[in-house]
Amino acid sequence: MTETKSQNAEVRDQPPPIPNEGIPVWELVIADMKDRDNVGRERYGTPLQTFNGRDALTDAYQEALDLVVYMRQAIEEEAQRQTTLAAAAEAGLDLVTVDHVAEALLNAENRQGPKSPKWLNLSDYTARYVHDLRIAAIVAMTERTPSEAGVLLATLGLGVQPAFKPR
Repeated sequence: MTETKSQNAEVRDQPPPIPNEGIPVWELVIADMKDRDNVGRERYGTPLQTFNGRDALTDAYQEALDLVVYMRQAIEEEAQRQTTLAAAAEAGLDLVTVDHVAEALLNAENRQGPKSPKWLNLSDYTARYVHDLRIAAIVAMTERTPSEAGVLLATLGLGVQPAFKPR
């Protein structure tokens, strides 16, 4: 396996795919393509056709630039996520479990049954509320005080900010 390293990201060859019972990705892509076609037809009143007055190479190039930026964003977010999870584990804290407990607290507060999403979706809540739920979860799970839990979250870079999203 050949590995090269840039200043900010590690680029390495991936192993071959392992056959399994997962969803064939081509089927997902084809469905996405059909959805995009429908969006385009609704937005522009016509399907994308040849000789439509636009420069297809320029459009494709601009889309490719956007794609590269989104891909680099995903790589950086994953690296930060892994760093945060490792730092939390080193501090004796499982952030995935913290968010599950925070979700349970949220559900209890809202008197709802368990939610179906695999991970806590706190995007509809304020950063302060998410932070407070996490503090309550850490206090419930550990011997830490609310103040210690807050300091720990801040140390991990998870102070009052948008929700941490484990996968």
